Amino acid sequence: MSNIITWQYQTYWKLFSAFGICMKDSRTGFFSTVYMMCVLLFYSGFVYSFDCDLSEYYNPIEVGSIQDKSCFVVGERHRKHLSVPVIAESESTISISSKLTGFVSEIFVNEGDRVTKGDELVLIDDPVLNDSLSVAYKNLVVARGKHKKSKASFKRIAILFQNKLISKEAYEAAELEHDISLAEMETAEEHYKSSKKSKSYSLIHAPYDGFVRSVDARVGQLSQYGEGLLVLTKIDDLVLKGWVPASFIADVVFDGPVEVDIAGDRYSADVLFVSDEINTRHQSVEIKLKTTSKITGGMSGMYGEALLSFRDDRLGGYLIPKEAIVFHGGMYGVFVASEQSRVKFRWIDSGDEYNEMVEVISGLSAGEKIIF
Repeated sequence: MSNIITWQYQTYWKLFSAFGICMKDSRTGFFSTVYMMCVLLFYSGFVYSFDCDLSEYYNPIEVGSIQDKSCFVVGERHRKHLSVPVIAESESTISISSKLTGFVSEIFVNEGDRVTKGDELVLIDDPVLNDSLSVAYKNLVVARGKHKKSKASFKRIAILFQNKLISKEAYEAAELEHDISLAEMETAEEHYKSSKKSKSYSLIHAPYDGFVRSVDARVGQLSQYGEGLLVLTKIDDLVLKGWVPASFIADVVFDGPVEVDIAGDRYSADVLFVSDEINTRHQSVEIKLKTTSKITGGMSGMYGEALLSFRDDRLGGYLIPKEAIVFHGGMYGVFVASEQSRVKFRWIDSGDEYNEMVEVISGLSAGEKIIF
């Protein structure tokens, strides 16, 4: 872009001429000099000539450099927002219950902890189950040893029978003993597997990703079958709950996406619910939002902020950079490019601040270019 800024100074010999008049007529010359100096300072102070191509500023909020100055193109009026505090709550909770009767041996989580599917939660110690598992394992070891011995014996007898060194009755008796030992070993294996499965119930795992809402169990307490140990909530089922002042309900848009800020991260959310009743205690209406994407590190109890848009008739002013505003002539204003390729000072009426931007209520129009 070809940008030219020239600094035009007015000649100061007129000032010296004014002082000459002052020398001839002290009273008239004094007031004339003061008047001329004020006119010269006001009109000849900062006058710019420039060449700024609007096509290069395709984004209404893009700032381009003009040598040591910047050019900002005023965009459309921004849509004002109503800031509403929200809190994350889970709509889906599940009570994790004990699948056997025993003593709580260990608790691996605390209230508020985040867990993933398969994480260990609670260990239940059942003495009867431990004894049953121990007996089942011993029986399995004995049955396997007996079957191994019977299998080896039957193999020898089968060879002898093939060589016709023993009778058929002896062979059949050895075969029966082998089949019985095999059946006993299979039964012992099934019993051990069943005892081991029951033992697995003593170690409780998280059924899904979520966080621990409450821990009801205590180490050392006797937990009955079906008794609740702790409560989990799903992360994916988090809902943002907020309260909108009743006086703004008619002016707020609920049928579009809502921008939400949680822990410094921005999310887009949809409005799920708007209550028909007004809370008379604090004159507000309850709303519920659901983010379109998963909240990073989200858990119940997290606080955030929802920015609800006002309807079109509540549009705000124009947003311009703070640094573009200057104090001149006892008022705040900006330097605006005119059609004659000059920059003129324009007084403005400012409103709210939005980070590095300031709302201009009056004094500017969309498409105008500001130099700062």
